[in-house]
Amino acid sequence: MSGIEMHERLVAQGAAPATIFVSAYPTPALHARATGNGALVLLQKPYQVSAMTHWLSVALGNP
Repeated sequence: MSGIEMHERLVAQGAAPATIFVSAYPTPALHARATGNGALVLLQKPYQVSAMTHWLSVALGNP
C-alpha cells in the first residue's frame, strides 16, 4: 500500500492526521490526489528546509 492509499484509507475512517507528502516525482495527478484527500502539501525532493519547517508548523497548529 502506498502512502497515498494509506492516507485515503485513514480519511475514509475519519482518522487522518495532518499529512505532509514528499515525493521525488510529484506529478500533477499525484498532487491533486494527495491534496484532494486533505493532505496539507506535496513537497518535491529535494525540498527547502524552510518549506518543511513551515508545513510542520502548520501541521502542529503553530503557523
